[in-house]
Amino acid sequence: MIMHNPTRTTNRLHFEDLEPHRFEDLAYELLYRKEVWKRIDNFGRSGADDGIDIFCEDSNCEKWFCQCKRYVSISESEIKTVVDKIVSKNDDTHGGNILLVVACEVSKKANNAFDEYSESLGFKNAVIWTASTLEAMLWSRHKDLLSKYFGPGEWNNLNKEKVLQGNKMKKEIQKKLLRKIDWNHNTRMRIAEDPSLQFKYTKALIRSINDVDDPYGDEARFCQICFFQLTEVGIEFFDCYWIDFRIAINTNTRCWRKIENDEILMENEFDVRADHTVLIPYYCIVDIMEEGDERSDYPVIVCDFMFNNTPFLRSYFKNRKTKVDFMECKPVDIPYCNMLFDEFQRKNKSIKEK
Repeated sequence: MIMHNPTRTTNRLHFEDLEPHRFEDLAYELLYRKEVWKRIDNFGRSGADDGIDIFCEDSNCEKWFCQCKRYVSISESEIKTVVDKIVSKNDDTHGGNILLVVACEVSKKANNAFDEYSESLGFKNAVIWTASTLEAMLWSRHKDLLSKYFGPGEWNNLNKEKVLQGNKMKKEIQKKLLRKIDWNHNTRMRIAEDPSLQFKYTKALIRSINDVDDPYGDEARFCQICFFQLTEVGIEFFDCYWIDFRIAINTNTRCWRKIENDEILMENEFDVRADHTVLIPYYCIVDIMEEGDERSDYPVIVCDFMFNNTPFLRSYFKNRKTKVDFMECKPVDIPYCNMLFDEFQRKNKSIKEK
């Protein structure tokens, strides 16, 4: 895993005001969301950290040795001391990676010295997260952590920003992506049954704002998904429009599970079909390129990937006919369960009549 520093910054956050262990906790949360780790440990709180506050091992078995320093400033000599301590107290650093998280800025000279010194001691990659880096990560990708670590003031500013951006992009979506429709009774009925008919296009390509320099490179994040409907919060998409899934619902517990097409239902279960669905909030959308780009003939929607490196506020399954959602670890509400059972009976009756 190669860690890239974000480039977007906003108002100054005072990381040095955080209590030392809270600063370590913030670094841990940011690291935890950075990668699907094979292992990630926070040793800083235990006191006996062997020169590292956080240890990570990624899916390729590459090791990351991470140290957090809540300093107002840090010099070349202090950085080298940090590196020396990690190497002296750990036998397996050679070929590994080192991450230094600091609450201040670091000069170019000190940064270069950190790179060279770490390389000379056998580290593969040396990365520094400075105050500007942390700030950019929080504002662009992890805004939920602002309130947790810096209080409701930042959260209120965030909510204001979300409302303004969301309203702006909702108008853009209506202008660029929706058809001009003569809303008579028949049209309303058709669109109520299939909301995707109100869109000009069947699908869109989703790109990350953080991949602006190389939007389709090896490390870029993008995907093609299909429009379904507008909601109060954002746009719902089916991520695989022509493939649906089989969902089994227990009539007693109202719990549901995804099952194979040839799987036998258990006692008190009935089944329906559902599409895997994702929701992109309006405030996550940065730009809409209606005519596409060099990669796509369909609209390109550039988003802020702020939810675990995706733009999806949530993902779930949806029964297309009833519009009922299946949320992970949540039983289906009684009225919706009844709607789904009615749909199940109608489907079976139709099959028998054929």
